[in-house]
Amino acid sequence: MGRQLASDTHERILIYGLGGGRGHAARTLGLADGFRRLGLSPRLILPKRLTFDTHAHGELGQEIHFVDRPASPAALWHVIETQVHRWRPRTFIVDTFPRGVLGEFDLDFLSQRVPQRILLTRYVRPHAQAFLRSVVATHYGWIVDLEPNLGWLGGFGSVTQKTSFGPVIASTGTSIRTRTRTDSHSHSHSMDEAACVDDTSDLIDVLMVSSLSDPILDRFLRRLAARFVRLGFKAACDMPDERSSPRRAPVQRARVVVGAAGYNLTYECAHAETWHVSIPRPRTWDDQDLRARNVARISTSPQALEEEVRGLIECATRREHRFPVHSAAELAKHLWAGISG
Repeated sequence: MGRQLASDTHERILIYGLGGGRGHAARTLGLADGFRRLGLSPRLILPKRLTFDTHAHGELGQEIHFVDRPASPAALWHVIETQVHRWRPRTFIVDTFPRGVLGEFDLDFLSQRVPQRILLTRYVRPHAQAFLRSVVATHYGWIVDLEPNLGWLGGFGSVTQKTSFGPVIASTGTSIRTRTRTDSHSHSHSMDEAACVDDTSDLIDVLMVSSLSDPILDRFLRRLAARFVRLGFKAACDMPDERSSPRRAPVQRARVVVGAAGYNLTYECAHAETWHVSIPRPRTWDDQDLRARNVARISTSPQALEEEVRGLIECATRREHRFPVHSAAELAKHLWAGISG
């Protein structure tokens, strides 16, 4: 079935997954794999700086177009135009920030060459919602809310089709291959051992998860992990390096996860029913403070955070979440039902 559909332009889907880090790429990789399993022909545009385990996806690996981050919106837009010209997709799915990574979606939007244009979006700050509304009205025929549990998407016009489906996490089969960080600037060998893990097969007390672009949070979580080790707890860190994205130890193997209130980590913890003590970080579009207060636990000081974590480690019950969390494969089925319907 897949080979027959692959030659049909009407079944070709181009997916844009350039974002600020691992999240957009991992989710769109899982989405493309879901489309492929449905017999469709997806192609992805993903950041070259991340390394993906394409071997696990069979034929999908050759349909990924990796790009270096261009110097300007026009240069990045040229990459998109080139892929549209070569692939001739009927459907273009965008999973990124409202304006794109560099503002590339402020430019002409290929409206005549790609009949079906779909935007996958999450909660954005109030100051950005008016802009997002104008972008949707101009460029997209369908907007899919991936964070309906925050109850924010409304007033985007009657012309645009709106649906709610989410939150969505990438399945383990769509992971990004990474290396574990070794930090030559660590203050001591013992801290480096406490702060990094190569693999975590046993249940651990607390897992610290940092991000690619937040060295302040990285350093704080390393110190916190070392402190929990000195207190006799089993602690581990999942840290990035300049060559790769975080190598995330499965959150279901931890009693407590500490990290930012980003979309992916927050809902991975919710799906795994793992306690998540969040440290909201400032972002241009994303409101991590709102997400943390609605979905995770939040602490206002290092002392309060430590006390919160220790209390949850000693808690015998696992967390429960109040809303469904879907896989990227389920999102692919949902989208295909709308595209083909």
